[in-house]
This record gives sequence, C-alpha cells and structure tokens, in this order.
Amino acid sequence: MQIITGKYRARKLIHPEGESTRPTLARIKESVFSILPLSFDGAVVLDLFAGSGAYGLEAFSRGAKTVILCDSDKRAIAAIKKNARGMVGDIRIEEKDCFDVLQSLSNKGVKLDFVFLDPPFASELGEKVIAFIEAHDMLSENGIIVYEHSIDKKSLPKVLKRYIINKSKAYASVVVDFIKQDK
Repeated sequence: MQIITGKYRARKLIHPEGESTRPTLARIKESVFSILPLSFDGAVVLDLFAGSGAYGLEAFSRGAKTVILCDSDKRAIAAIKKNARGMVGDIRIEEKDCFDVLQSLSNKGVKLDFVFLDPPFASELGEKVIAFIEAHDMLSENGIIVYEHSIDKKSLPKVLKRYIINKSKAYASVVVDFIKQDK
C-alpha cells in the first residue's frame, strides 16, 4: 500500500507485523478517498485503530493540519512511526486506549473534521466510539466519520441519534459508512 496523492504521493507504507491488525485493502482506501474531498486543507483528523496509519497519513498528505493516529498495539505504533518518518507537521502518534484519546480531545474542546474508524470487526468498539463522539459533540459542523466494519454489523443505526449514515459502500465482506451530523 502507498499514499495515493498529495505532498507524500507514492510513499510506500508498511503494515504491522503479526495478526493483531487487519490492514485496509488498497482498493477500499482508494475508493474511500475518491468519495471524500480531494483537499483536506486545515482539517483536524483522527485515525482510531490506525494500524499502519494509512488513512491518517493519506489525509496529512492531502493537507490536513493535524493528524492524530491512535492504536494500542505496539507493533502498529512501530509501523506508524516508520510510515510517518520524515513527514513534517502536526502528526501525533498515541499508543493509548481509544477512549483515553477521545476523552483528552473532548476535554480540550477539539472539533474533528474527519474520523477514520476501523476497529476490530468482532468488537462493538465502533458503535461505542461513535456514541462517544456524538455525546461529546466532537464532530465539526461538516465533519465526517468514516466507519469500516464487517458486512454483518447491523447495530449501528441504534447508536445514531443526531448523526446519519450519509453514504454506505460495500466491498465483499466489508462495509464503509460515511456518517455526518443530521442537519
């Protein structure tokens, strides 16, 4: 996998070793970014369960002002650090539980323009993270949550109160939901 476009275009990305992470397929990442705006100028981006950091680093290459990459796996953090090496700007790498990072950002009043959310498929972490972001009003007015999950995950609509699934794309056994505030 590599960065598709922007300042760091064609930069090769490595994946964490081991089986604790499930790398996003290159074709899914390309499809996601074809749906999102080409420019991320000035955006604040959170990449939770970042794995290799592919989503967040792509956004940074496209002009994001701040990118926070979070993963609790040491091998993922090592891969993210290698992938981000030499990138100049506000890239924060957090080896913490996702809710610790979310709480810290919420306490600081940070508004997120893009959230990339790719939790372990067998967990309910995605729904819990979305509920936290919504309850703490962390998404900017035009912010988007990109939620990658298993095709058999059907509980998401139960979590949404003020947010809507604006678009949904299926890729074999994976679905990507684009979630926005309901205006």
